[in-house]
Parts: sequence; C-alpha cells; structure tokens
Amino acid sequence: MKHPSRRIVLKHSGMVAVVASFGTSLPVLPARADELVSKDSVSYQTTPNNGSQCSQCKSFIAGATAGADGTCKVVAGPISPTGYCLAFSPV
Repeated sequence: MKHPSRRIVLKHSGMVAVVASFGTSLPVLPARADELVSKDSVSYQTTPNNGSQCSQCKSFIAGATAGADGTCKVVAGPISPTGYCLAFSPV
C-alpha cells in the first residue's frame, strides 16, 4: 500500500482546518421579539392540559381581571388564562 506524501497530507489537513473554521464562525441570529407565533403552530387550546394552563406559564401576561383573556410573549392574539399550548413553560 502506497502512503500519501507529506505534501498531500499537509494540503488536505489545511483544507479541513479552513472548512472547520467556517462552521464555527457562522452567526446565530436571535429571534425578533416582535414576531409571535400563531396559535395553530403551537396547538393552542382554550382548556388546560393535565393541570397545566397559561396562567401558570412564564410567558403569560394576565388580563385586567383573573378570568379575563391576557396575552403571551410567544403566541399571537388573546390568550385564555385556562388555555394551554406546546410553548408552555411553568413558572
């Protein structure tokens, strides 16, 4: 079996280093705060799920009264305090 020359090994290792450096320097863009997801995309429902509900979620912003609809930091539109979706994150 013929072994590759030192020149070929160094040439290929240099290419690998260049390609690897691109993979680690790609920017990661944060999600825009003003872009909310649709209710459908997170399977929003107006009823609790196994005791979990929007009023117990970190992203829920309560309405004027305890029973009034509020809003959400993640989901667009009015949100029921007794609702639930896949974005639920307990307080």
